[in-house]
Amino acid sequence: MEDEKRKIKEQQKSFAMGVFSVILFIAIATLTRNLFLPDSGIDKKDLNNKLQEIGRIVQSKYIDDVDEAKVTDGIYRGMIDGLSDKYAVYYNKEQVKQLLDETSGAYAGIGVLVITDPLDNLLTIVAVFENAPAKKSGMLLGDKIIKVDGVEVVEKTSDEIVQMIKGEPHTMVVVTVYRESVKETVDLEIERAIVDIPTVSHKTVGENIAYIKIDSFDGKTYAQFLGALSQFDLTKVSGLIVDVRNNPGGTLDSVLKIADLFVPKGKLITYIEDRNGKREEYYAKGEAISMPLAVLTKGYSASASELFTGAIKDHGLGTVVGATTYGKGVVQEVFRLKDGTAVKFTVSK
Repeated sequence: MEDEKRKIKEQQKSFAMGVFSVILFIAIATLTRNLFLPDSGIDKKDLNNKLQEIGRIVQSKYIDDVDEAKVTDGIYRGMIDGLSDKYAVYYNKEQVKQLLDETSGAYAGIGVLVITDPLDNLLTIVAVFENAPAKKSGMLLGDKIIKVDGVEVVEKTSDEIVQMIKGEPHTMVVVTVYRESVKETVDLEIERAIVDIPTVSHKTVGENIAYIKIDSFDGKTYAQFLGALSQFDLTKVSGLIVDVRNNPGGTLDSVLKIADLFVPKGKLITYIEDRNGKREEYYAKGEAISMPLAVLTKGYSASASELFTGAIKDHGLGTVVGATTYGKGVVQEVFRLKDGTAVKFTVSK
């Protein structure tokens, strides 16, 4: 009886390894046929042989079952990781869906904005939304994420960490943070929920000064910004403050639309250059709002918020107040692949 069980187990493992070999071969063929440029200097034959050698060793020696999907994802992810681009990411199909939810302004998560601190490379909380799960759990501005569900994440990319935190609504995630104020780590048990990110808020301050805070630039931000502006009588307010402190950025399209509200028609908002020096310029198209303007910045103001601030400063349209910003200065693009996955990496400066 024991011999029969052993034989069945060996047959199952042999079958699993056979499937693994097929999957690995397909991944190898894709890599060597499509993903490397002819002039890359990489010997495709050596690459193919080495990957097959690894596959044979795994097939004969690896103790556990092989998850074919993880193997193939790992091969593609490894190629993107090899670019040495800290903003580069490979997204599987589920992660693509989560990415689309995030950029549209709604997702199942904990309700925070994050950015990587350039001083320690830790993912740092720069905004905690009111009434969101993270707020209810006690997460604070400045908390640094070091573990997710007990797994250390200090060596992972920001996108990888965010994907680990997100999940199905009403499921739990434990986020371990380092809290500088008390010099301690804190475990926060948080129930995920559908979070509709309020990227824009507004109020009146001082002597009839309009104040609008932009937390990030995503698919909903432009409409929310127009909605906030409509709450003020711009003919009567004495000035406008746009607050992008700790705003980690967002989409180029979103920030261009908002900058277009302030930069005079025909003036250059920004330009980007690709690896070949090809320059793409973006000019203001509409009539500009003209009033005393101040833009508030801080150290974690990055990417799109720096683009907006730079446009205001370059054209002398307002006063910039605050600390030196993050200094990103590069643009990433997401490329959707035929099988529903995607890759993201830096394409211009």
